[in-house]
Amino acid sequence: METKKQFEKHYSKLRSEAWCHSLVLSLIIGFFVGFEVAAIAWFLGLNGLWLGLAALVVTLAIAMPIFYFKKYRPTAMRSARRIDRLGLEERLITMVEYEGDESTMANLQRQDAKQKLAELDTAAFKIKFAVGTLVTLAIAGTLGLAMMIVSGLSAFGLLPDGMALLEAITPDEPIQYVAVTYEAMDGGYIEGEFDQLIPVGSNTTQVVAVAEDGYEFQGWEDGFGKPVRSDSKITEDTIFIAVFMPLEGEPQDSDESQESEEADQEKPKEEQQNQEQQQQPQEPDPNAPPSNAGGGKYEEANQVIDGETYYKEVLETFREMLQERLETEGDQLSDEERAIIEAYLGIV
Repeated sequence: METKKQFEKHYSKLRSEAWCHSLVLSLIIGFFVGFEVAAIAWFLGLNGLWLGLAALVVTLAIAMPIFYFKKYRPTAMRSARRIDRLGLEERLITMVEYEGDESTMANLQRQDAKQKLAELDTAAFKIKFAVGTLVTLAIAGTLGLAMMIVSGLSAFGLLPDGMALLEAITPDEPIQYVAVTYEAMDGGYIEGEFDQLIPVGSNTTQVVAVAEDGYEFQGWEDGFGKPVRSDSKITEDTIFIAVFMPLEGEPQDSDESQESEEADQEKPKEEQQNQEQQQQPQEPDPNAPPSNAGGGKYEEANQVIDGETYYKEVLETFREMLQERLETEGDQLSDEERAIIEAYLGIV
């Protein structure tokens, strides 16, 4: 306490210096905190000017007392060290260290320190800061204030916000596509865009599987049962195939139908040739045994094909078959087939 009274003439300046150092460090921290708050607000499209300034003020209010009382408050030893820098050559530090010593040497040292302290001009006492501290304060202040101003201008629409700027400078990723094909088996066709190129994961446009005459739609090979379809979330090249089946009673193949018609046209010609051959008189076989006039049935020459078959029965059976087909399948027969059958029945 006695030593503090001896420093009283310089103590106010020591307290001012302590508060100034606390303020500088608090400003450095406050500007960095304000920069971060303003940057976040700018990125989110908020007004970071007022938020940054508010963060700066709150940081100063919290940090300055902490720095002052924990680091820079002028105690006796700190004051002695600070005043000794003015040319007292550690006289005050020694005086503080031997404050309770009443020896002759300690008393002489205290007298010398008091004399030098009284001769010290208060004008020589100047508040000094390290160069590194001032440079750090300048950088922090520039960054913090600049970010606050940018965020404020962005909030008023004068500058783009962080999200818009990020989208503008970020290159768009190339869009990947997949090929989707809709195919039809024999007996039908696809109505719509059967070859589609779409982005990965998107949907296809609608297509319809249409059956041709004589066929019916059976489903798709992947198990889908409706003819109308549109597929979604396609992630790879895909082929969908529509299946068709012939209706019952309809020819399955056009070539087979043509062959069948040609065969039906050739049959009357073959029968007519056989009939003409049978109508020609046959030479009696001299080695044949004499026929029994009293037994068997009457066989005319044009009613025997190979000497054994009764031709009239064959014609009757064949006529009945054609007549039955004409009655049961008349609606399904083509005009050409119907004309051939009716002409043949007329001949028989």
